[in-house]
Amino acid sequence: MAARYNPLYFQLFPVKPGKGEIRKAAFIEAAIRLIAKKGGESLSFESLARMLKVRRSHLTYYFESVDELLLMAVKLVTATVQQLIVLRMHKAKTPQERLKALIDANGDWFENYPEQTPVMLYFNFKCHQAPVFRDLNDSILKAGHARLTAIFTEWPHDKSTKVKMDAQVIQNLIAAEMMIYGTSGKTPSGQKFREEVWPRVLNTSQRLGYQA
Repeated sequence: MAARYNPLYFQLFPVKPGKGEIRKAAFIEAAIRLIAKKGGESLSFESLARMLKVRRSHLTYYFESVDELLLMAVKLVTATVQQLIVLRMHKAKTPQERLKALIDANGDWFENYPEQTPVMLYFNFKCHQAPVFRDLNDSILKAGHARLTAIFTEWPHDKSTKVKMDAQVIQNLIAAEMMIYGTSGKTPSGQKFREEVWPRVLNTSQRLGYQA
């Protein structure tokens, strides 16, 4: 299996990725492909070893458990989404444009990384089973809420508006829309997501007191 370099690996490891880290990341990407093809329950060291035609010990050398492997896969997916958000927000000049950039970036994710959607759906399921998954999910949600809070803090709004609560409302709306698209049974359309979700998010924001 030829390991390839990906700049996102810098966000997975505490040190500059060397050959070992790149090989580990290649196993993580393979796990994502396996989940996309056969479902989360199919993920095991044995199934992944068969798919990659390597020994099981090659995987257990890098991962203590399948849960650790899945956690790393989720972190790679999260880093991918964050990269797309940064790219979109870099061009945004106003709070409304930044909020739209956030929606557009999620559409980009559906469009360009469809194999990652099943990973996040399986991750949501695992959050009900183990605290380690819930802890990671909490950190992801807190980061997302902080970003939305920053956007709405800069957005002209009614004095009575409670920014953090409003950010939570919008975060819940976006999460619900992503779940709907991710569980539709079809390959999610990034363009459709952007075209349908943005008007709903903008309308809700305006009803909460944020000016157009």
